[in-house]
Amino acid sequence: MRPCSADSVHTFYSGLAACPWCKLEEVSGILLFLSRDRISRIDILREWQKVDAIRPPGPVPSLGPANFPGQPRPLSPAIEQSLGFAKIRQIAGLVVVAGCAVMAAMGTIPENDYPALIVTAIVVAILFLYLG
Repeated sequence: MRPCSADSVHTFYSGLAACPWCKLEEVSGILLFLSRDRISRIDILREWQKVDAIRPPGPVPSLGPANFPGQPRPLSPAIEQSLGFAKIRQIAGLVVVAGCAVMAAMGTIPENDYPALIVTAIVVAILFLYLG
């Protein structure tokens, strides 16, 4: 890194031929780095004239449903089919989880198999209800 010879606030990569910050400030007209000595060089009147020269964008547009009478587009057949499969997966997941709960409640599964049953129910619920 090396300091800029034209502006003490600028520091840049020593492999460059010239200070890139000087060029950016010159092209943009914006002081990117300020110091005490540079603030005193800012012409407030000229800067305010730049602000005054900006044209207002005009009146604020009225926003509301009446101004945007768009019609929704129907879903594509592929999306419709995917939604149908999602409903089938959800129903199948609920049936499997409910079946596990019913079998546990009826005592058809030995008590030492409950942890496996719970893990199975959770995995099935995740696979059928959320993925897809």
